Formats: sequence, C-alpha cells, structure tokens
Amino acid sequence: MEMILSDDEALNADRELYALLGREHGNEAHSRYNALLRELVSFERALEARHRRMTAA
Repeated sequence: MEMILSDDEALNADRELYALLGREHGNEAHSRYNALLRELVSFERALEARHRRMTAA
C-alpha cells in the first residue's frame, strides 16, 4: 500500500504527532518520538525483506 502525501502534509503529520506526544509524555516526548520512528523503520525494512523473498520465489 502506498500513500502519497505532499511535503506539507507529511511535515504537518510529524508536527501533530510530536505535539500529541508532548501533551501525553511531557519532557519524554522526544525520546518517545524517536522510539516510534525506529519502530516504523524496522517495520518498513521487515516488510521490504518479506516482499523481496516472496517475489524471488
């Protein structure tokens, strides 16, 4: 599934997420934001690897 967002939409989504994390986690918002990004990247890599394996078979 591919989502196409404009640069402005993507930037606003990041800012909205960070603001939400700030309200919920206070001073820990930055750490939580980075943890979520790491988790997302890990998921993307696993999905790409699975896709490569399935298309190579």
